[in-house]
Amino acid sequence: MLNPIDKAILIITYDSFFQIMKNYLRYHILFETKLLSVIVRTGQNSSEKNIMVTKGALTNVLDACKSYESSDNSTGNIEDVKSQILDMSR
Repeated sequence: MLNPIDKAILIITYDSFFQIMKNYLRYHILFETKLLSVIVRTGQNSSEKNIMVTKGALTNVLDACKSYESSDNSTGNIEDVKSQILDMSR
């Protein structure tokens, strides 16, 4: 069974892929860590905040991170919250 991201990748056409990529700043695949990341522009203004979406095993994603940002905009070292995140995923 495919998840929504995989379905979208499979149904997209070659031409529409490049049209959509104009909205992305970066599309990056790390084969060593099996991560796929896309940075999405959230608005037309380049000063607006962008969002990075990463697909991969949670432990691989967390191992690639050095810091985090919470919903309240606070930030910190990922090691401080890694075990809490892994506990929530179980």
